[in-house]
Amino acid sequence: MSEQSATAAAKEMIEFDEAFTLHHRTVFRTARSVVQDCGLAEDVTQEVFIRLYKHKDSIADAEMLRPWLIRVALNVARNTLRGNIRANTRDENYVKESV
Repeated sequence: MSEQSATAAAKEMIEFDEAFTLHHRTVFRTARSVVQDCGLAEDVTQEVFIRLYKHKDSIADAEMLRPWLIRVALNVARNTLRGNIRANTRDENYVKESV
């Protein structure tokens, strides 16, 4: 790895760490307001920051980062709830069939 690419990678990690430090609480609170569970909210928060890391190049304007994170947190939280509802319904159907 060249020195320039190592420097660029280090800068990228610092920027990601700064974004995480600045916005973690907001993302967590947004997720918790939807899922109503701290454990699920942590899972949602982790997924949001994974998506940020994967899509960091698509967010050109720093002012758009916070709204982007909130929107992704809301979407992931809602999808998490939908998944849990489906899983609970399948479990209930299995119990009914077993009885």
